[in-house]
Amino acid sequence: MGQLFKLEYFYMENNNLEGSIPPEFEKLTKLDALHIHKNNITGVITEGVCDLVYKFFLAEFISDCAGTKPEVICDCCTHCWA
Repeated sequence: MGQLFKLEYFYMENNNLEGSIPPEFEKLTKLDALHIHKNNITGVITEGVCDLVYKFFLAEFISDCAGTKPEVICDCCTHCWA
């Protein structure tokens, strides 16, 4: 993932992905959109990934971070799905 440094759009929603967000996502500083909702991704979004929103202007970051028991804990997602 870290070698895709020019990647601007990453739409991976609804693909049965499992696990947590890899730390390599932190290196994708050109991202404008990151859609990872409707998967089985779990865990906490790291500060480094949140920096993509705060420092590198990631405009859309969507994950499964809504509901009474969210699968993803995310302080920087722009939209949350349940």
